[in-house]
Amino acid sequence: MTESDWKSLATDPDDEADLGYQFTEWECFETLEDTDQVVLLPDDETALADAAFVIADADSLVDLDTRR
Repeated sequence: MTESDWKSLATDPDDEADLGYQFTEWECFETLEDTDQVVLLPDDETALADAAFVIADADSLVDLDTRR
C-alpha cells in the first residue's frame, strides 16, 4: 500500500475490504513453566502447520472488545 493509497482511506476503514486483513480465531494458552508468558495458536490447523503462532508476555494481551 502506497502512502497515497493510505491517505485515501476513510478515517475508520473496513479492516477486510479496505486493508485486506483476514480475521481468524486464536486460542490462548498459559505456558507450562512458571512464567507470565502465553502461547497463542490459531484454531485453523493448516495455519499451525505453516508455523503460525505467537509467544508473548501476558501483560501484552489486550481485549479489544473492552478497549475502545
